[in-house]
Amino acid sequence: MAKKKGGKGKGNAAEAANSPTNSGAPEPENSGPVAEASLSEEPSVTQVTESAPAETTATSSNSATGGADAEQLRKELAAAKAEIDALKAEVARLKASQTVAAAVDTGKTTDLDALTQRIAKLKAEQAEADAARDAAWKQLKNVVADIARLAAPDQTSKAAAGTPTAAAAAAGTFAAA
Repeated sequence: MAKKKGGKGKGNAAEAANSPTNSGAPEPENSGPVAEASLSEEPSVTQVTESAPAETTATSSNSATGGADAEQLRKELAAAKAEIDALKAEVARLKASQTVAAAVDTGKTTDLDALTQRIAKLKAEQAEADAARDAAWKQLKNVVADIARLAAPDQTSKAAAGTPTAAAAAAGTFAAA
């Protein structure tokens, strides 16, 4: 019976060790034409035996190459993952700085708006205070004028009371009446 091609088993390993294509295994010594005759009598077994190790060797080399390729791909994958992690960290850092910048910009805008509103309120209060001051000044002028007008007769009577002539004149005026 022929064995499965490319399979991994003890039979293939034993055949690979005994095969003439395996450079690491010692070749059995032929004792002359008898050994050659036995090989020629069983060509189908020899062909199966020789083809199986060749395929095993090809599979082994493919496995070794595949293993190296897989290892290289794993390294590339790890490098790509590290790069992705670095980029994610940079994106997070940039988002944080944009948030801070937005907060600063928002703060400036808010401060500017608040200051503009405060200036508008102060201007309105100043205009109101100016109007109140003008009204108070006019009222003060009127009060001073009224006091001056009311104080004028008192000063003439005081002046008249202070001098004897004026007092007599005032008494005579009242007496004549």
